[in-house]
Amino acid sequence: MWLQHVRILTKTAANFDILVAMNLYDPRKSWTRASVYFATCIAIGWASGTLTMLLQTPLASGLQLQDACWWAATAAVTAYVGFAYFYFWPRGTLCYGRQLRPAFALFFGFVWGACQGLLMLSVFRYVQGFGLAPQWTVLIMFIVYSTFSGLWQSQFWDVYVSPPHNIEEWNLRKVLVCHVPFLLFALLHLAIYDNAAVFILWQIMALMSCSWVMRFPAPGDHGQ
Repeated sequence: MWLQHVRILTKTAANFDILVAMNLYDPRKSWTRASVYFATCIAIGWASGTLTMLLQTPLASGLQLQDACWWAATAAVTAYVGFAYFYFWPRGTLCYGRQLRPAFALFFGFVWGACQGLLMLSVFRYVQGFGLAPQWTVLIMFIVYSTFSGLWQSQFWDVYVSPPHNIEEWNLRKVLVCHVPFLLFALLHLAIYDNAAVFILWQIMALMSCSWVMRFPAPGDHGQ
């Protein structure tokens, strides 16, 4: 029922204040739910040893910094993040009258990207533990995380955490142009070069942009 009301409103000229006033979106509860998710990601990262590994591993090795192929691959994925999340994704995103809160939006995006990246990295390292060839590790991780992410976003995150921001006609385009290629490229780079921190930084870049573009609200934002 909640989602139905939001969809009806967002197909009209309704703005963020109306959604808050009708109790269809509560920024404070959204931050609380997100915080629980972030804490869970950090706990999984700590318990799996991924967080410790991440803090003790350099961004890139000395040999990689001298490798033209590493620079080209890293630049290519970074450029794709820029195209996907700083150009294409914003074209299919609306903010419905929300005021931009720069500090809150950037902070939320940073934590979102860092924690989600940590969770992905933890699962990737778990799959690696089976000793499979890198291409199989990437394939399994791609299938598992794509399935989880699709369900998580559609059934929880975009319903109970993110404020309304999607243009329905753009949803499939965002998946095919942004999310799927980025996940695949980032996983391939991770499998080949094992740059955990670079992988996390890409998640942070992407989700800071998303938070900024959708104008993720401050916890205390209310309708006027």
